[in-house]
Amino acid sequence: MTARRSSGTAGEEAAAYWFARHGWRMWKVPPDIRVCGQTGRPGVFLAAFKPGGMPDFLGCNRYGDFMAVEVKECRQNSMPASRLSQKQRAFLSSLREGQAHVGVLWRDGKFEVFQFVNQGSYKKSYCPVAE
Repeated sequence: MTARRSSGTAGEEAAAYWFARHGWRMWKVPPDIRVCGQTGRPGVFLAAFKPGGMPDFLGCNRYGDFMAVEVKECRQNSMPASRLSQKQRAFLSSLREGQAHVGVLWRDGKFEVFQFVNQGSYKKSYCPVAE
């Protein structure tokens, strides 16, 4: 049996709570779309999502420093950095150290934010102490 692909909504909602708890002011970046055709009704068209380009959220931390966060959901205890698209990794790599982050919603409901790494993986923390 194959697992259904997640829409990412749960991870984005968990991220919003994490941002509020840590004093980050973040805004959701609308996904890139490609117009596929017309429907015949004014203002209504057919579209499809493009492969990821920008991270899911842009904003600033409590000190006013620019932050970018890509959010993913993961069913294992480790998530490879290669799950981010090439465009997302290129964008996050271009930022100064400390500005690029990856948020992961783990299967058990724990949400963690990591410093971005271009290679390697993000590993679930088992520390019971809150950040």
